[in-house]
Amino acid sequence: MAVTARLDAQQEETPTLYLVFAGLHSEPRRGTGDLLVVSSSKEEAMEAFRAVRLRIADRDGWAELTEVTDEGKARRLSWFGGDRWPRPNQLAALLREPRSSTELQRWRKLRAGRRT
Repeated sequence: MAVTARLDAQQEETPTLYLVFAGLHSEPRRGTGDLLVVSSSKEEAMEAFRAVRLRIADRDGWAELTEVTDEGKARRLSWFGGDRWPRPNQLAALLREPRSSTELQRWRKLRAGRRT
């Protein structure tokens, strides 16, 4: 995996990161194994995405350019390949905060029960 633009640890603001993922349809998706580039430069990430796009046909593979903000929000900027729209991840609901205090109390009891 290439990390192109240097991320300065002394910065007061957390930079927006640009991630380029790519893979071949003939190989199973491997999550982070498909990550090619992490950059704080949008231009460098777009250049890497274009380089992959020019070398792989839609029928053979795919690539995605995603922006991750300092708030942790991800947004797809570019995509090519067979399946252009991501499927909703059913596990994302596990990360949401409980909506009511009753739910929160139940969640805490479940967590406490796991520790004993």
